[in-house]
Amino acid sequence: MIRINLIPSEYLLRQKQRLQIVRIAGIGVVLFAAILGVTLVQVRRTIAMEQELANKKAQLAKLEAQVEEVKQLESLKASISAHLNAIGDLLAARFHYTSFMRDLATSIPPTIYFDSVQTMLKPGATIDANMLVHSGSAEDVTNWLRTLETDPKFSKTVLGGMSVSQTGPAAFTFPLSFSYTVPINQYGKR
Repeated sequence: MIRINLIPSEYLLRQKQRLQIVRIAGIGVVLFAAILGVTLVQVRRTIAMEQELANKKAQLAKLEAQVEEVKQLESLKASISAHLNAIGDLLAARFHYTSFMRDLATSIPPTIYFDSVQTMLKPGATIDANMLVHSGSAEDVTNWLRTLETDPKFSKTVLGGMSVSQTGPAAFTFPLSFSYTVPINQYGKR
């Protein structure tokens, strides 16, 4: 069967043009809606991120204040620790020097005396001593040196050049240096 179209071709052409315009407009509306949706999502995300950034900045400001306070407390703690360590070192050295002088005094014979004593406390509770010694008897000097060399608390004994004088009670004068190790007590402490 043959179909005959009685509708004028201009009308059909306009119909096609309208249909194309409607299609293009529909695609445009869909694209506009998609772009508008994406834009609204991006705006919402941006606003949320700005709010989160503002919250994080407020938290950062609070934490920075706390960090500064912690730093001040740590510096105060370090200062206090340094003071306490200095006091502890002084207290420990006080007992070390007490032991040193007690052991030195008990080891010296009665005819020996000294003018000056220079000491230096070293780590490990060791005291290095340098002194100028006077003695009226060579026998006392040898006995004392033997005592210093055999006593485990004394070490590194070095006798300097000895001068002999015929006048006065001190016939022998000499420099002496040695190291003294503070003994460990019954509690395991020096």
